[in-house]
Formats: sequence, structure tokens, C-alpha cells
Amino acid sequence: MLNPMTRVAGVGLLASAIVPAVIADQASDLFDGLHVHAISINFDDADWYNTLYDAWGNDDFYLPCTFTWTEPGGDDVVMENVGGRFKGNSSFIHSGTRKSMKIDFNEYLDDQEFLGMKKINLNNNFRDPSLMREKLFLDFLQGRLDIHRATFAHVTINGEDWGLHTLCEQVDKTFVEKHWGSNDDGNLYKGEYAANLAYQGEDPEDYRDNYEKKTNEEEDNWTDIIELCQFLDETSASDMDELLPGYLDVDQHIAVLAASALFSSYDSYVGPAHNFYLYHRSQDNLWRHVNWDNNMAFGNFRNVLPDGTDPITVPLDWHRQGGGPNAARPFADAIFDNDVLYRRYLRAISKMLRSGFDTVSFDSHIADLDLVIREYVNADPYYEFAFDDYVQSLDVDVDIGPFNSIGLRRFVEDRSDYVREQLNAAALPSDIRLNEVQSNNQSTLADEAGEYDPWVEISNLGPGAVALETIYISNDLGNLGAWQLPPDSFSDGEFRVLWLDGEPGQGAAHAPFALGIDGGTLYVSTNDGGMQIIDQVVVPALGADESWGRRGDGEGDWENTGAATPGTPNMPAPPPLSDLVVINELMADNQSTFVDEAGEFDDWIEIYNIGSEAADLSGCTMSDGLDTPDEWRIPAGTIVPAGAYLIIWADEDLDQGPLHADFKLSGQGDELGLWTSEGELIDSITFGDQSEDVSFGRLPNGGPDWQYLQIPTPTTSNVADPTQVPELYINEVMASNLETIADEAGEYDDWVEVYNPGPVDVDMGGLFMTDDMDDPGAWLVPDGVIVPAQGFLLIWADNDPEQGNNHGTFQLSGSGETVGLFALDGVTIIDTIDFPALDTDTAYGRIEDGGAAWDVLPATPGSSNQGDAELCPADLDLDGYIGVNDILACISGWGTPSGDADGDNDTDVNDILIIISLFGTNCP
Repeated sequence: MLNPMTRVAGVGLLASAIVPAVIADQASDLFDGLHVHAISINFDDADWYNTLYDAWGNDDFYLPCTFTWTEPGGDDVVMENVGGRFKGNSSFIHSGTRKSMKIDFNEYLDDQEFLGMKKINLNNNFRDPSLMREKLFLDFLQGRLDIHRATFAHVTINGEDWGLHTLCEQVDKTFVEKHWGSNDDGNLYKGEYAANLAYQGEDPEDYRDNYEKKTNEEEDNWTDIIELCQFLDETSASDMDELLPGYLDVDQHIAVLAASALFSSYDSYVGPAHNFYLYHRSQDNLWRHVNWDNNMAFGNFRNVLPDGTDPITVPLDWHRQGGGPNAARPFADAIFDNDVLYRRYLRAISKMLRSGFDTVSFDSHIADLDLVIREYVNADPYYEFAFDDYVQSLDVDVDIGPFNSIGLRRFVEDRSDYVREQLNAAALPSDIRLNEVQSNNQSTLADEAGEYDPWVEISNLGPGAVALETIYISNDLGNLGAWQLPPDSFSDGEFRVLWLDGEPGQGAAHAPFALGIDGGTLYVSTNDGGMQIIDQVVVPALGADESWGRRGDGEGDWENTGAATPGTPNMPAPPPLSDLVVINELMADNQSTFVDEAGEFDDWIEIYNIGSEAADLSGCTMSDGLDTPDEWRIPAGTIVPAGAYLIIWADEDLDQGPLHADFKLSGQGDELGLWTSEGELIDSITFGDQSEDVSFGRLPNGGPDWQYLQIPTPTTSNVADPTQVPELYINEVMASNLETIADEAGEYDDWVEVYNPGPVDVDMGGLFMTDDMDDPGAWLVPDGVIVPAQGFLLIWADNDPEQGNNHGTFQLSGSGETVGLFALDGVTIIDTIDFPALDTDTAYGRIEDGGAAWDVLPATPGSSNQGDAELCPADLDLDGYIGVNDILACISGWGTPSGDADGDNDTDVNDILIIISLFGTNCP
């Protein structure tokens, strides 16, 4: 057992603070900036290449090596006992001598990491004469969605030059924790071949060939991905916009599909249905789609396209048209076959197109990369092409055998032009939205005449340009065509200010009607077979220079936004606090674990920001009663950064600091709530009896489930206690002890006998025992309660813990109930027994110590239950006489262990024969 003083020493130096939950990005020096890093790999096996070549296909095989990274500053980071293997499929089979490699830093040493990463990939850039495709693709998507990173590395192996590789971050548990929360313990799957997420029934065996489980492998629970496949199979396309957000981070999924389409990157889910990961985040129960393996981007993968198809002119709705092998892709169909989601997909592409997918941006980035890698490509002994091919590939097409690899700059220029045509063709007048209004403009924005008049801002949601003359604005429902906007092209993503001043003579952007300071209703319409309202807003009376705008530009709710933003995007609405913060951990009996500023060990509460932006808790309230939400108010200026923690001291010592609450927690159980300043509940927890220096927290960190934590973690991520499940058995119970056995105080109390069949003593300290399975932490067994090897220990169920360490805080009911023994986490069951109503001084125990069968039997507290049974196994009714009742007991237990007389744990003819042979005799 963990020594409590060790626990105090490990945590007691912590102070009340806000500490980031996420691990610092140690790999920033590797991936930030433009570098070619020096990587050296040394295998003890001189024949390493043939060894790895022969082992290809066995992903569990790694060859030990020493890995050295030379930092940009010149210092070497040397790591021994690292694993290396060849990886890839086509890039292995069809490439030349150089193969891609996976490097595993903790293959031989648990928890060994390189810059916070457990694995990296050294890719050979198969069929990419530019060697840039993967790097360009991943760089473009950084900040747009959760995706891995890439850089370049010059690799030497056993002293030999192996040329230029792309070094890619691995999507694994470390990647998951970085992006979606420390200790988020969801399932990560990799899509292998034909991993199209089609529903194949409820048997996990039908999914193993298509998906590889990358986390929680031992648990081997595939329920979640099967449920996702079933949902995709059974949900109609028309309902997806309403129901899919309950299963999936839709924005991330759309972004992955949009990027694949924009970059003509079809070696992905929408192609052979592979090269992707799916992560089921436990904290919000939503799936994340993560792209993988992008060296074939920029149109270099043609296998799924009809013969002769130009990757540059593949339509954005090609998948929707059901062409080629893409016909059965339910994960993509969920977006493409729903008109609302498909429009969001087109808008995502239009946003990418206007925010970086253009010739100017890529010209610059390609030139920067070329400056860094050109000399390495020229000197590369294993480069797949000629150096002239590299130079040519940056601009125009290169013949690489099976087809022409499209030049990078040509691809961006031609693809962006083609996609723009597609998006403009999909544009509709209904894409136009009212976005912001100022009816009392005193000094915010002057028009061409220098006047501060009321104005309205319109925005184009996209995906393409809309002819402005198809739009009408009015403040009169009876005259929707009051003002037809002037002829012009209104681009997607554009914001435009129009003056509602009743002075059309001042210019084309001035309405023939005015909006008064008391507000009114504005309508946007289009004349499509009759005037149709597109959008409308009721503008309230506003103070001077106040703005009435949407949070979320074009689609969010309207509110008084304060400062106006004419002609530019509005400030996004912060997510609700209930999406940002949770009560994450608490301690209601802090004796020696965590000290406050005054040096006192008081109750404490940990609040954790699970979101991606800071949470302002100013004015929020907390209470230890859910019916009294305003018991204590959190001070103004209390900010919890994203991924950080805040400690509140529940000590009724307000004078000790701003984060000391005006209430205490009860160790006998309590309620705890957190509310917004408006009284809306953010989070709450109701908890039972607490034990000294044991905290109660969410596991996984920030997740929905709570557990006892023997090792409290204030201001840091909650971590499950080491799961220690000793082999112990509840062996015998007595719920009405009048004269059978007395405890140390001479009292005849209820008792529970625990049996240890093992060869060494077991200290039960830190385990939990209860007579209420809804409250597994009813009694924390103190340290030093020893069950001897192959021996027995009595636990007194008398609710008199002051009488000794083996006296529990619960009592048994003679009418029958359940007794449970739990591991350190308060969740894992070691043993449990349901016993029936019992007479006075009657025991209920295992017929055989530690065995499966239970029965009423003569009490044997602290000793073996089978002492007499071994001498008289045929006495099934335990009355000391072999007779008719024993035969009846044998027959009633036929085929089960309960009528067993010959010790083979089964009741059959042999047991009847034994009873007959002893019939009419007394037990010794």
C-alpha cells in the first residue's frame, strides 16, 4: 500500500494556482520554422536493411537502434533503446531502395519520449518529385483543424547518407492528449482498407480487417464504432443536419472532406476508404476525423478517378454524383446527401480558397521550402527522380511514369480557378444575411458626406459571388421591394455597409428610407417568382454608438455587441460556460494533502477548463446546496485559461483571499454547484461519504464519471490510481450475531470474513467495503489491516471505527443485502455477495473457501468454512446426519455445484451413490 506520508510529500508542496492542463509543446523546436533537421540512426544489426525488409508487414516488429537528433543550435539529443521498422504499403512495394520508417521511442523503455512524442514517421515521399506535397498540405491546414505536423529531416543510418525525408508527427495517444485533453481516454481507430464505415452488424470480428484499434486495445470494446456505423446506416440523409452533431465534430469532418477536395487528395476516405483516423473523445462523446498520409495530394492519386480524368477539374460534388468506387462512403454521404451540410461543405471550401489557397500564398511558401531543401535534394543518393525533375515539379508537370505529376504552382493556379467557377455557380441570393445594424450612430462611422447616419451591414455566407441587384432591403413588410440594391458582384466572405438614411441622392449605397433611433424591423428579400424573404431582424432601441449584431457572422444570434465592427467580421460569441468549465475534483476531508496560503489544510474544489478558450467566471456563484445557488460569488477578474485549473478553498475564511468561499464541504456527503452570474447551472455534483486525504474527481480528466483518487491531483490532471486488485474473497458473513463471537470490546456485532488464498500477506489499506453498491466508498479500509497468506480476517460491520482498524462504518441487515469489496479506485469490484435473510447466529458462506457456491452453514469466523465438510462431504444440509434431506438437497442441486458430495464441483449420480453409501450415519 502507498504510505499516506509519501502521498503528502508528493502533493503537499502544491500551492493554490492556475496551472495549464496541457503538456507544453516540446516539439515546437522541431516543427516550427523551416529547417532540415539532422537525424542519425544506428542499428547494432549490421544487416539491418534486410532484417527490416524481411519483417515488413509485421507492425509489431521493431529493430533496436540509437536515435540522435541534432538541434538547430548544434547540440545532439541521443536516445538509446529506440525501435525502428519499415512502414507503408505502395510506398514500400513500388519505391526504390529507400523505404519509409516508423521510429518508436517507447518500444523498449516505457514512457520514453522524444520532444513529447512517442513515435515519429520518416517518409520517403513516394511519387512526389517535389518532396513538398505532404508538408504543404499539412502546413495549410494548421489552425484550420486538428491535424499533425511535418518537417524535413536529412537522415543517416549506420553512418551512411540516406537522404531527405519528411518527418511527420504520429497520430496516437500523445496526439490525442495534445489536441483533446490530457488523459482523455477515448478510442482511436485507424482506417485501413475499405474502412468505409458501412454497418456490418454487431460482431466486432466483422470490423477488425477494416479498422485497427490504436488505444484501449486490451479492453477490446468496439461498441462505439459499431454504433457510429449503425447510425450512418439507419439515419436518413434529410435528418443528418439535425442528428449528426450528436455523434461527430461536424466542422472538423467537413474541413477534412473540403481539404481533400480542394487539394485533389483522393488517397483518403473518399478514395480507397483508408488513410484516416477516427477518435471518439470521451469528454464530449463526439468523434473526430483526422486525415493521414498526404504525399499524394495535389492530384497525384488517380486510382479512384475514371480513366483520363484531370484531377484539376474534378467537380466538388463528384462524390455526390456517385462516380467510381466512391459510391459507398456513408461517412461522406452524411455530408454530401444533406443539403444543409453540403452547403456548409461548399462554404468551408470557399473559406479555404479566400484564406490561403491562392497563387501568391503558395508561390511564397514553395519558394521558402525550395530555399531550404534544394541542396539536399541535389545531393540525395536515393532521390527517386532526376534533380531537373525536382526543379520542374515546382512549376509545371513532370512525367513520372504512370502519369504526369502536376506542377505545384500550376495545380494551385488552375485548381483555384476551377473551384472558384464551381463555387460561383452554386451561389444563391439566400446566401446573403443581415449581420450588424447601428441605428444611433453618433461617432462610429461617417458616410461619404461626412454624416453619422444609421447603417446596416450585410454579409455573404458563400460559397460564391452573388449578383447584388437580386437583393432587396426594406423596413416595411408591406413593401419588401422598397430598395433594390445596385448592380454589383458581392463576393463570398465579403461584408458591406449600406446607409439607412433616406438619402438615396448621396449614392448607390444609401437607402430611400431611414431607420430611426427607436429601431424597427429590417427585411432582406429576393424576387424569385415573387418576393421571398431571405432574412430579417427586429432592431431594438440602442444607445449612442451601440451595435446590434450577430455573434457568428451571418448565422449567430443577435445581441447588443457593444463596439461596432462595420465592414469587418463581428466578434464571435463565447461558448456558454457549461461548455468550458466543470467541477473536476474536490476534497472534503483534507488533513495533510494540500495547503492554502495560510498554511491550513482546508476543503478544496478544483474547476477545470475543458474548452479551447479562456473562461471568465467573474460573478459566477458556488454553493454547497443546490437550492441556494448564490451562497458565494466568484470575484470579478477570475479567468481560467483554456486547459487550466482553478482551486477554490471551501473554508469559510473570506479574509484569507479572493478564492476562499463562504461555505465548507461535509465529509459525510454534500452537494456542490456552480452557476453563471444569471443563475444558470453550469455544473454540479452530489457526493457521499468522503475519506481522509482521498479526493473525489472526474476520470478521465474532465469526463463524465467520478472516482475516488487515493493520489489527489489539485491543479493538475486527474490520474487513475494504480489499479491494484488483490485476490481476496468475501468468504462468510453474519448479520445477526448474538452469541457466536465477540469483538475486542466484548460486543457481538455483525461481521464479514475475508479470505486470502495467496502465498503472501495482503494489506487491505486503501480498499473500500460497503453494504450499499450505490455508495462503494462507504468505508475506506485503513492501512495495516492485514489478511494473512492463505488465511482469514474478520471485518466488524458495526459502524464503530473508533474500536479498531478492522471495524467498518456500516452495519449488515438481517433481512439480507449486498456486501462489496472494491479496489483503490472505488470502481473496480474485487468481490461481492448477495446474502439472504439470516436467522440469529446463522452464517452464510462459501461452501468451499474462495469457491463459487454459497449456502447457510455453521459459523466458522476466522477459520476455514470447509473443515467439517471435508470430513463429511455427504452432509449437505449440515445437520451432522446423513439422511433423506441430504438426498433431496443433492437432487435439488442436480447439475450444479450446490449438491456436490464427491468434490468435483458438479452434482450427478456419483454424489447420490456417496450419500447412499453413508446413509443413516452421523458425521464424525
